[in-house]
Amino acid sequence: MGTTTPVEDRRDRFAHVVASLVIITTFYTVTGAYLWAQGFFELPAAIVTSWTRFLINVLTGVVLALVLAVVPAYRARRLGGALPGIVLASAIAAGMRLGLFVLAHELPEAPGILSVETISGFAFCLGAACLGFAYASVRRGERFEARLAADAAYQRELALRTLETEEVRVRRSIAEGLHGSLQQRLVIATVQVDMFITEARRRDRSEEDIAPLVALRNDLEDIRENDVRATSRMLYPEGIEIGVVPAVRMLLRRLPTGIATRLHIGDRLRKLDDPGNSEVRPADRLLVVRIVEEAVTNGLRHGHATSFDVSIDLEGDATIIVDVANNGAAVDVHRATHGSGTRRLRERVELAGGTLVLGSDVEASRITSGEVDGTALHHAHLWARIPVTREKITGLGHLPSNE
Repeated sequence: MGTTTPVEDRRDRFAHVVASLVIITTFYTVTGAYLWAQGFFELPAAIVTSWTRFLINVLTGVVLALVLAVVPAYRARRLGGALPGIVLASAIAAGMRLGLFVLAHELPEAPGILSVETISGFAFCLGAACLGFAYASVRRGERFEARLAADAAYQRELALRTLETEEVRVRRSIAEGLHGSLQQRLVIATVQVDMFITEARRRDRSEEDIAPLVALRNDLEDIRENDVRATSRMLYPEGIEIGVVPAVRMLLRRLPTGIATRLHIGDRLRKLDDPGNSEVRPADRLLVVRIVEEAVTNGLRHGHATSFDVSIDLEGDATIIVDVANNGAAVDVHRATHGSGTRRLRERVELAGGTLVLGSDVEASRITSGEVDGTALHHAHLWARIPVTREKITGLGHLPSNE
């Protein structure tokens, strides 16, 4: 069942010893109570109980426990491997019990009484030790299963983090390619078209003949300024390398001037997401920005919102809370939840171990009467919890205990 640590070894020995002691003490207590009842009601009995006999039986359990603490029977994986040690401990405890009975004159004058006491004492000790070993084995099995579950959870977490890191790397590579190589080629193509237009005008070509070249030049410029840059920002938002807060600020600043925005950043998140030295992984930063972007896009497209209130803070030590509210039209929660964009985002958040809730009106837990520029924010609301892994946390140090 894998490697056993010194602490786990001590726990296994303790479980075996204590369980055996409790079981054999219970055996002899019940037997003593039965014999006492026989004597109290004056029923015929071969053996009459006494406090001396009871104490000898208890001492037998203590001796059995002490011997089991010395012999390594508890380390065996199966009962067959533990049986030699258990038999030895039972024989020692049963022999001591019989000797004390003889010395204390607690054995009645009856034929075969020595054999009966020897066999019964050994059987009681053997049964108690075997049951104690079974209890220790069950605890060891549960610990092993918990360790396997923890290791599997860690492997899933490691695989997810690896995929997220690779996704960020690919996104950044493509965004740099769009912003660098493709945009440069579009600039060169635009310059070449400008040269053709200049040459055509030098040769006294009519504006009607030059118009297609001018239109092509404008299209190339529009593609470079809007499509390429927008796609680059979608893949790898501006400011994401600095931290979560700068990226969200840049996202909100790109909104039209007629859209009012308010951004609240909690002090704990500011400390964690220190610009230039953020402890939040790039994959987690990207997910936070995507949540804010999805909430703003839905508010503008479906709710025709004119005001947004964005709040981002840290809950506990490793959970980022994102709260976005707007004054747009009430959201059809069922439709929005099953929409492709929100549904994919929710799946992504849940894959990371978080939650995403979309609601409106009274479902907005934080904004009930807040205002941005005098406009009440309570019509639409998106709330998300995102567990984060700090950059400085590496290795297996965060695995749960195997207790």
